[in-house]
Amino acid sequence: MSSPNRLERALDLYAKHQLEGGDWPTLLAQHPDLTDLLLSFVEDPAVAAAASAECLGGFQLGREVGSGGVGTVYEARQQSLNRRVALKVMHAAFALNPRALARFRRESQILARLDHPGIVRVFATGEDRGQHWLAMEFVEGQTLAAHLDRLRLDGGHRGQSLRQVVEMIRNVADALQHAHAHEVIHRDVKPANILLRPDGTAVLGDFGIARDTEAPSLTQTGVVSGTPYYMAPEQIVGHAAACDARTDVWALGATLYECLTLRRAFDGVTSQEVMQAVLTHEPIDPRRLQPGLPIDLAAITQMAIEKDPAARYSTAQAFADDLRAFLELRPVTARPPSRTKRLLRLARRRPVLGLLLLLLLVTGALGTALLVQLPTMRAAAAAAAEAEFAAEFDAGLLACVNDDAETCLGHFRRALEIQAGSEEAVIGLCIGLVKFDGRKAALSELERRAVVRAASPQLDHCRSLLQARQRVDGAVAGAPQSRPGATWMECWLEAILIHGATEPAVTDRVVAPAATAQLAAAVSLLARAIRLAPRPCLSLHLHWTSLLSLIKVDTRHREAADAIVELWPNSAEALHYAGLLYLRIEPQRALDLLQRAQQLGAQDPVALVNLGIAQQNLGHRAEAVATFAAVLPHPRLPDAKRAFVVDAMVRMDDSEVGASLCEDWLRRSPGSFFARRCTAIYCVLNDDNARAIELLRSCVAMQPQNFVIQWELAQAQLAGNESQAAGQTLDRLAAQQPERARQDRSVHAMRLDIHRAQQDDAAALAELRRWAAVRDNDAVAWHALAVALLRADDPTAGESALAAAERADYLAGGTSAEYQALRAQCLDRLGRADEAARLRTRSLQSKPAK
Repeated sequence: MSSPNRLERALDLYAKHQLEGGDWPTLLAQHPDLTDLLLSFVEDPAVAAAASAECLGGFQLGREVGSGGVGTVYEARQQSLNRRVALKVMHAAFALNPRALARFRRESQILARLDHPGIVRVFATGEDRGQHWLAMEFVEGQTLAAHLDRLRLDGGHRGQSLRQVVEMIRNVADALQHAHAHEVIHRDVKPANILLRPDGTAVLGDFGIARDTEAPSLTQTGVVSGTPYYMAPEQIVGHAAACDARTDVWALGATLYECLTLRRAFDGVTSQEVMQAVLTHEPIDPRRLQPGLPIDLAAITQMAIEKDPAARYSTAQAFADDLRAFLELRPVTARPPSRTKRLLRLARRRPVLGLLLLLLLVTGALGTALLVQLPTMRAAAAAAAEAEFAAEFDAGLLACVNDDAETCLGHFRRALEIQAGSEEAVIGLCIGLVKFDGRKAALSELERRAVVRAASPQLDHCRSLLQARQRVDGAVAGAPQSRPGATWMECWLEAILIHGATEPAVTDRVVAPAATAQLAAAVSLLARAIRLAPRPCLSLHLHWTSLLSLIKVDTRHREAADAIVELWPNSAEALHYAGLLYLRIEPQRALDLLQRAQQLGAQDPVALVNLGIAQQNLGHRAEAVATFAAVLPHPRLPDAKRAFVVDAMVRMDDSEVGASLCEDWLRRSPGSFFARRCTAIYCVLNDDNARAIELLRSCVAMQPQNFVIQWELAQAQLAGNESQAAGQTLDRLAAQQPERARQDRSVHAMRLDIHRAQQDDAAALAELRRWAAVRDNDAVAWHALAVALLRADDPTAGESALAAAERADYLAGGTSAEYQALRAQCLDRLGRADEAARLRTRSLQSKPAK
C-alpha cells in the first residue's frame, strides 16, 4: 500500500494539474516516483495508455530500436541520471511464463557479472506495472547484420572493408573469451547480436539464452535454442551438456564466413532445411565465393566451423589469437582441410554418396584426371608446399631472434623436410645452432648435409665462416679472409658469428674497443642482409634493431625505428623493438611505441621491462614501479632482466619494498647468481656491507671470470673498511684480465680510494702516474697527477708536477683558467714567481669580455 505522504503529494499534484492545466507526459517525467499513483487519476484510457508507454520505471521511452521473440528494445533516457540507455521491455505475453521470465532475469544477472569493453554493460533491471525491463548500455551505431546488408547493396568488399570485418570478429572473440572465463556460454552469437560502434569496434549483446555453467539449466533436454543459421551441430541435436565454449566458436566462425563471403555458410527455405544442412553438408570453400581471399584466413574460418568440436578451436582465445596473427602477418595455427579429409567427412555423413564418389574417383584417376587434372594438382601441391615452407622458415627466424631454441630448430628442421634442397633453410638451421649450441654443432650439421648435396658456393662460404671462427686455445684460428657474403642469409650468419663473440662484452660495465668494432661490423652485415633480402623480413629487422640498441649514439636509430613502424605498424614485436631504439633519443616517442606494443598484445616480458624504463626516463616514477611490479612474476622473464628490474625498484622505492623484493627472490632461489647479486647490491645501498661481501664472494665463486662481479666485491670490501681485501680482489682481477683492468676507469678510481683509505700517498701517486701513462691524451688524468705531485712532501716533485700541469694545459687547448692556474702554482713552488705572474696576467688578458 502507498504511504500517506506519497498519496498526499500525488493528490496535491493532481489538483494543481487540474487547476493550471498541462500535459500528462511532462507531469509524469517530473515525478517518476509517483507514476503509479498519478496514472490512477487519468480518466481518459487513451491518455493513460500513452503516458504509461512513454514512462516506465523511471525511464523516458524513445524510439524502438529493435524487437525480438521475447521483448522490444527502446532508446530511453534514465530520468534520475539523465543517461541515455537501451531499455529492453519484455513482451506482456511472456511475463506470465515462469521459464521465459526466469530467462529474462537471468540475462541481467549474467551481464552484471561480465565487465569487458566488447560486451554490452547492464545498468539496472526491474518491473513496473507488470512490465519487466532491463536497462543496458546504449551502443550508438548499427548491427553487424545491417553492416553486411550495406556491403551486399554496395556490391561487396572494397578497400579495407575485409580487414575491418576480421578485426570486428577478433573483438567479439576476445569478448567471448571473457564470458567463457566467467562460466557463461552465449549460445546465440550472430550478426544481429553484434553491435558496431562508430569507430568500428564490435560489442556483443543479447545474452537472453546464454547458459550459466555454474547454475541449473533453463533449457529442457532435446529443446533447441538459438538461430539455425549459426547453430553448431551439437546445439541442433539438443545435447545441452555438449554445448560449451566451442559452440560459441562455431557460431562466431559461421558469422566470420558470412562476413567474408556475404553469404551464409548454411542456408535453406525452412529452419529444418538449414539445420539439416548444418548436420550433413559441407560449406563452399570461402575462396571460391571471395576470389583472392588469403589462404590463412580461409583456413581459420574453416577450422572454426568444423562439425567435430574436437577439431575446432578449443577456446575463443585460440580463435582470437589466430585472427590477430593473420592481421599482423604472422603464421597461424589453422591449416586448410585436405581433399582426402573432405572426402572422408562426406563418406561418414552420407555413406552411399561417398561410396559412389569414391568409385568415380578411382575410375577417373585412370583417365581424364591423369591427363587434365594432374598438372593442376601438382601446381597446387607445390604452391601449398611453398606456403608451408615459408611459414616454417619465417617462424624459425622469429624464434631465433626471440631466443626460443627448441621452437627455432624445430621449425627449420620441418622446413627442410618440406624442401630438402633449400640452401636458405640449411643456413637458417646453422644460424640457430650457432646461437644456441655453438659453432661446432653448426659445422657438424653442415658437413652432414653436405655429404648428400652437390657443391654449393653459398654453403662452401658458410663452411669457411664457421671454420674461420673456430677457437684454438682461446684465440681465433688464422684462416684466410673469406669473400663478403653474396646472399642475405650468408650475411646474417656472419653477423650472428660476430655478435656471438661480442655479446658478453657489451653487457658489461665497459665495452672493449675490439668488441665495439666487431659490433659495428655485425650491424653493417645485417644492414647489407636487409638490402639483399628478396622481401622485408621482420626477424632480420628485429635482429638489426637489437644490435643498434647496444650502440649508445647512432644516427641510424631513428631511421631504423621509423622503417620498422612503417613496414609492420600492427606488429607488437616490431613496435617493441622500435621503441627500444627510441629510448635514448626520444623518450616520449619510445613510451608511445612501447604502450602501443602492449595494446597489440606483446608477449615478450622484456617489452614490459622496456616500457618501465621509458616511464622511468620520463620521471613517471609511480607508473614505472607499477610496470616493474607487474612483470616480476612473469615465468619467461630472464634472470638477468629480473635482476635489472629488482635493482631499479630498489633504487626507486623505499627500503622496506627493496628488502622484501630481494629477500623473497633469494628465499625462492637460494642458488641463483642474480638473486644473490641483487640482494648484495641492496645491502651495499643500505650499509650492510658484511652481508654484501658474503653474497658477492659466493657470486665470484659461481662466475670467477666475471669482471663486474669482482669489481662489485672490491667496492663492498672497501665500503666495509676492508681495504686490504679490496686491493687483493683487484689484484686477482688484474691477473685474470690484465688489459681490461689496466684501462678501466672504475678500477683506477677504486685503487685510488684504497690507497687513500690506507693513507699510502706513495702508492696513490704511483697509481696516478700509471693512469696518466695509460691515458696519455686525457687532460683530466694529467691534471690529477699534477695536483697530487704538487701536494707531495717530496721537494724534488716540483719539476714533475710542472711537466704534468703543462701536459694537461696543452691537451685542454690552453683554454682552461683552472689548468693555467695550476701551472702558475707549480712555477711558484719552483721559485719562478716572475714566470708565474706573467702566466696569470696572460690568462686574465685572454679572457673574453663579458
